[in-house]
Amino acid sequence: MEEREKSVRIRIRQKEPNKLSVYMINDDVTTMDFVIMILMEVFFYDYAKAEETMFKVDREGEAYIGTYEAVIAKSKVASVEKRARAAGFPLKCRLEPEKV
Repeated sequence: MEEREKSVRIRIRQKEPNKLSVYMINDDVTTMDFVIMILMEVFFYDYAKAEETMFKVDREGEAYIGTYEAVIAKSKVASVEKRARAAGFPLKCRLEPEKV
């Protein structure tokens, strides 16, 4: 008997990367200049957008910063908090699953 080759198809489903939204939370200690610097250096905002966002954080208690792949979002939040602690500020961010 003749052997037949069987072809096997394997379908690999690539999972979409989990995305997280970053929000900056207001406090009564962190200076406005420090918040602007963080927004420019960590999140690459230009000065005008950083200032606008800083005022939103101040007025509303928090502001949406951006949505990133989970690893990047966590890294950015860790960087913000590490820099804030080093400067003596209690600045914090929170993460939330991306709203689809």
